[in-house]
Formats: sequence, C-alpha cells, structure tokens
Amino acid sequence: MANREEKTLNISAAKAASFKEKPSGRDDPLGIFPRVDYEEASSVNNIARGTKRVNVDISGSCPGMDLGLKPEPVSVYPNSKVTETARGHIIEVDDTPDGERIMIRHRTGSGVEMRADGTMVYGSTNNTVRVTAHDEKVIVDGDGELHYCGNLKLKVSGDFDIEVGGDFNVKCDGDIEQTVKRGYILDIGGSKEEQILGGTSLTVGGDKTNFVHGNANDIIKKTKGMFVGEDQNNNTGGTLFMTAEKEVTFTSKSINLAASSLSLAGDSGTIGGEEIVMYGKTAHIPRINSTSIHATTFHGDLQGCSTSSLSANVSAGVGGGGHSASNTNATDKTTQQPTKTLMNSALENSTVAIQRMSIDEDKALFNQLNRLEHYGGVSTTDLNTMQIRSKLRDPNNARNEKFLTACIADGTLSPHVSRLSPAATGRSVSKDKVAVRGGTPLGRSRNPAKLYKSNQITNVKTDFFVDPLFNPVNQVALGLPITSRTRLAPGISMAKFVSTHGDPVTLTHILDDDERLRLAKQYMLHTSVLKAVNAKDSPRQFKNFRLVVVEGLYRAESGENLDVSDGINYLMSRGRTVVYELIDEKGQQAVEKTFDLAVYFKDNLNYEKMILDYDNYNPDDSLNVNLVITMPEITPPYTVTYKNEFETRYNNITQTTNELLEVLRTN
Repeated sequence: MANREEKTLNISAAKAASFKEKPSGRDDPLGIFPRVDYEEASSVNNIARGTKRVNVDISGSCPGMDLGLKPEPVSVYPNSKVTETARGHIIEVDDTPDGERIMIRHRTGSGVEMRADGTMVYGSTNNTVRVTAHDEKVIVDGDGELHYCGNLKLKVSGDFDIEVGGDFNVKCDGDIEQTVKRGYILDIGGSKEEQILGGTSLTVGGDKTNFVHGNANDIIKKTKGMFVGEDQNNNTGGTLFMTAEKEVTFTSKSINLAASSLSLAGDSGTIGGEEIVMYGKTAHIPRINSTSIHATTFHGDLQGCSTSSLSANVSAGVGGGGHSASNTNATDKTTQQPTKTLMNSALENSTVAIQRMSIDEDKALFNQLNRLEHYGGVSTTDLNTMQIRSKLRDPNNARNEKFLTACIADGTLSPHVSRLSPAATGRSVSKDKVAVRGGTPLGRSRNPAKLYKSNQITNVKTDFFVDPLFNPVNQVALGLPITSRTRLAPGISMAKFVSTHGDPVTLTHILDDDERLRLAKQYMLHTSVLKAVNAKDSPRQFKNFRLVVVEGLYRAESGENLDVSDGINYLMSRGRTVVYELIDEKGQQAVEKTFDLAVYFKDNLNYEKMILDYDNYNPDDSLNVNLVITMPEITPPYTVTYKNEFETRYNNITQTTNELLEVLRTN
C-alpha cells in the first residue's frame, strides 16, 4: 500500500482515483454498513457472540432500595438470537445456560427484559404511560417498595379502601393537610398517644362531647383559661376538691352555696353585707356593733342604762309580791377557733391543705419533647446521622461541643468526628485536564480508544440557556405559583431539591413569592448536574448508577446561627449549593465511583465550586462520600460566572485545594 501511495504522487488526481477499490453490489451506498465495530470482524451480532452485553437501562437505584438484580453471564454463540435494527432497536432471545433471557430494547435504552431467574425488568428512559380501559388486578406475593424521587398525586373517583394487617407507619417531614367534607370516624382498639411540639387549636361549629370511662387528667404548667358564653354545669359524683396556692375569686350577681354541713373558716376577712340575713346556732364574737338587739334572755353585765331600766331603777312600793324575769337557756356549742396559727397549719398539713404545684421545673419532660436544649440550640427534633451530617456542614455547628457530645451519646455520630485526616488515601487528580475516551463515536471513526481533553477554563462568564417551557419566570407570568411541583426540566421538579433524601424540608416557611422565584432560578443551574448522570445520553461509565440529591434547601432552626462567610448551609438556604450522592443498583453509596464522577465533573461541568467530601460520621465508622456543588449567583436574567474551583475535604477539614484526593475504606 505504501508503494502505491508513492507511485501516485506524480500522477493526476483522476488517475489516482482509478487505483481505488471499486464498490461491489453488496456495499451499502450510504456507507452506514457495515458499522465500524463490525469491520474486519464477523458479521454475526456481537451481542450474540458474547463480545458485548446490552441491558435495559435502569440507571441505578435509590438510597436504601436494593433492586436485587443478579449478575448474568454473556451470551455464548450460537445460543442467542439477536435482531438489531439500523437505528439500534434490539430483540434478543438467549438460551445460554444460566443466562436464559428475552429482551426487547428501544434504541434509547427503554424496554422490557425477562432475566434468567424469571425477574422482569421494565425500564423507561423517558415517561411511562399506562391506560387500562376496565379493571386492573395486581398481586404481589412478596414485599414491595415504591419510591418517587419527585411528587406523587393520587386521585380516586370512588371509594378508597386500605387494609393493613400489621402496622401502618407514616413519616412526613412537612405538613399534613386533610379536608373532609362529611364525617370522620376513628375507632381505636388500643391506646392513642400524641406528642405536639408546637401549639394545637380546635374549632368546633356544633356540639362537643368527651366521654371518658376511666380517669382524666389535665396537667398544665402555665395558665389555663375557660370562657363560656352561656351556662356551665360541673357535676361531681364524689368529692370536688379545689386548692390554689395564691388566691381564689368567685364573682357574680348571685352566688348560692348550700350544704347540710358547711365549714367556712379564716383567720381574717369580712363576712356579710347590708342586706344579709344570718341564721346560726352559736356565735363566738368578741364585739357586736348593731342598731338593735332582740333576745329572750341575756346573761352578763351591762354598762349604762337602757330605756326600760330607767323605771326599773326606781324603788317599787310595798306590795305583796316580787318582780319576775324569764330565763331561757340556749346551746353554747363550741368548736376550735380558726386562729392564724391554726389556719396556717390547716393550709399546709391537713386533708384540706393547699396542693403545692411543681410541674416539670427542671424541664426534663419538655426537653424530651423539644430537643433544642439537648442539641445546643441546633434542632428541636431528634436527628439521624444524615441530618447531623447536614448540620455539621456549618462551621458554627461543627464547633458546638454540646451538639457533638449529644449526638455521640445518642449513638448517631461516630466518636471519631474530630479526626483531622483519613487513615488511607488512593488516587489523586490535579487541576490539569484528564485525557478521557469518548463515549459516543462521531461518524465512522475506527479509533474508539482515542483520548481527548476538554477545554474547560476558570471564570467562565456566560448566559445560561433556559428552556422557555421550564423557565420559572414564564410560569409566574402565567399566574402559576412556585411550589414543590414546579417543573425545572424534564423529570425534574422543585421537590428534587427541597424534599431531599437526607434532610428534607418544605417551601411553606418561604412566604415571599420573589424569594421562591429566585430559588427556582438557582435550581435551574443544578438540573445540569443531574442530567449529566441520569440522562439517557450520559457517559457509559455511569450507566448503572443514579445521582440523587441528598441535601438541598436548608432551613435553619430558630436558635441556629449560620456562618455566612464559609457556611455551606447558608449557601444551601440560598439555593446555590446542593449535596449529591451516587447510588448503585443495590441502593448503596458508590464510594469508589464517586471519585470517578468528581473527575468527570471537574473536566466537563461548569460550577462555582465542587467539594469531594468524605467523612466517617457514621456510627459504625464507615466511609461516606458526597459531592457538594455550589453554583454562582445568577445575575438577571440568567448571566453567571463559573469559577470552576474544587477541593477535597475529610470530616469537614480541607485536605487539598484544586486537587481531588481519593479516600479509601479501611474497614
């Protein structure tokens, strides 16, 4: 061939063309076939020959969900029959021992696959639509898991019946709102327990009846008020006992107290009134101030002269008999006088003593409900390890010794949280571009192993392109509010960055519509991160993995002071920073593959800053890795400047700057 090229140097182009091989009737006039991977090779499909393995695309799993897919051998010729079209559609019927399967696959990766063990795999790289004209029955003999990474709406036109043979557990990180147009019946065979961290309010338009067969106790630490617009009846079958440490006041136009035996005692005070009529047996009173006293008999001494005694003071004449006076004896009943000493003793040490109140003075019960004191002002509710990891991204929380001590004591944080450097490291990649192989051949290239480098640079100022269909500005202009259902890209809504896997929140605390719009625009930048891995045209090395948002919008607690200067959580509260996690088909973190993804992002993604973040915060001291990506602040309408900086951190301590360092598992 080399000699031919040398000979044609001195001849015309037309004559040189005559030396070329002439096409035969078997050649494809369009030059498409044979494809590059079949040149100088067998024409039998490479899937059938076992040199290539193709499956329905499922792109990894979700955190904690194992798909349970077993590895299968490649096809062994001639056991597999494969039909592959020019555009890439594949139908495969494989009889390879231990690898028997049937697959129908669309060129995009969507399809259905019947695996060797009988497992059915359905995969769709875009939307899925299922319509049933009549009834539908579904029977699952085993367990089931259903995971929606976005929003879910369920509408039933008729009755909706749920029967649960075991426990029914609902965990909601946001609000629960129920609207019942008719009645609401709740029948509980056992006990009911409610814990409410905030307040509770009940409004009833009609009557309300509480029927308790056992005891009922209301324990109120502060003030209780009761307001009744009309009548109130308190009827007690036994004893009504009321005490107050300070004062009891009854005020009314008319008060009636009736008893067959009545005790009313006090060492000081006032009893009676201008029109009060008193009836009694005996009165022990040192002094009576009265206008008139009427009594049948008087015993004792008198000072002064009354009107009747003036005539009695004159000597009577001589007569036959003396003057007589009536003498009626009344009962002189006595009880114990309620002196000050006696009353003080009765109020403290008797059956009618004041009940001294001491309700959760040390706040032990309250602190079990509200965890703000326990966590040093960081959280009002109990935290799991993923939520603790999110809190520790803020330097102020990382320096909160009370918070760290509480988490370690709870068993939700490794005691090695303060470890400054990892035990073992592996690969490292500098700021220089890494040569990579292309994933999709262009044209009829016969060198698929060719390496190339991207031309990414720092401080890239550009206008971010926004699809008008998903532009949140356009949605607001149409009168649509920004909610968790607001779509930012195909298959990506606001819920993806708000109701996250690791530390979910809601948008209910953001009342400003402009702030919600600003957040939606910032998250538009982050859609490119998800699409770089989860899209159907993503690099082949990440085909069996899924990139999920583990931390998105951050909502600080009332007592939490976020670091503005170097606080990732502050940037997350602004919608600029999002924490990602790479998940494999078993629902587990792909620790080693995350380093490869960081290298890929370094050379192929624009951002402000990327952190390859390792830690040993898990209670079992296992290694965790996340990608923390910060996007630049958008200058209206959509102008951004990408700095493309990156670093590696371990336990929130910077290990390298503008260098990616792999941390290895040691357990």
